[in-house]
Amino acid sequence: MEKVWAKIRIYFFYFFSILENLRKFFNTKIENIFYPFLNAGKEVWDNQYAPRGGYNYGIGGDSTRQLLWRMQNGELDGINPRVLVLMIGTNNLYEDYNNGTDEEVVDGIKVVVQKIRAKLPHTKILLLGLLPRDSTWLTDRIQEINRALQYVHDNDWVFMLNMFHEFEESPGYLKKSLFAADQLHPNKAGYQHWAQLMEPLLKELLDTKEEGDITHKQPAADKPWVPAWGWWGHSIAWKFTHESLMHQSREHKNDIKAIFLGDEITYDWLNTGLHLIL
Repeated sequence: MEKVWAKIRIYFFYFFSILENLRKFFNTKIENIFYPFLNAGKEVWDNQYAPRGGYNYGIGGDSTRQLLWRMQNGELDGINPRVLVLMIGTNNLYEDYNNGTDEEVVDGIKVVVQKIRAKLPHTKILLLGLLPRDSTWLTDRIQEINRALQYVHDNDWVFMLNMFHEFEESPGYLKKSLFAADQLHPNKAGYQHWAQLMEPLLKELLDTKEEGDITHKQPAADKPWVPAWGWWGHSIAWKFTHESLMHQSREHKNDIKAIFLGDEITYDWLNTGLHLIL
């Protein structure tokens, strides 16, 4: 049943992701119509990260495969941030063409880290463990993945921060006060808690100074370390977001001090409250 519910969430995600990308494209205020009583990470982002040169590179629904494709196609070109905050992999856990075993997901994340190191050799990587999910099946997998990712930490260029237990009430159960109603994305309190947990290490790393066109065919199933474009198929919205991030890199290459790279959970630092069931 848990796997069936995971698939159902994907279809909800299709709808709400398209709405959100349309909102960004037309600069409308859909969030003032949909669920105005919610507030995700925007306020925390504006206070904590935007003034310090933080730029958000999250795209909703991305797995390791889409992230690799984006890096191969220009998003990180020509920039030199001090820190890159990376959280990716939760969207490799669904039964779709991005999925993999726990070991394969870890390998996919390792390849992402390797590609970032190659693209941004002077950038410190703050690798975040995956947050818990409201499912014993998913939570057990996530803990295995997070345990394996601890060995990616080298205390030189890659620094691992695992916040899993800070967001977990008990095994298989989230701290519901830190998550939106979908029990996947953090709410405002969750992003505030995340920021508090991450701040000591992020501050230390920031203060350390160091000198294609998308085809419209459905991506084929493959391993988590194989790049793939927009995960919801031929979505124009995904391509638009990717191209806007490339533009952001070019226009702000001298201003970027920290990058937050990932999926919808990362993007929701900028969300004012659209998402309810994702």
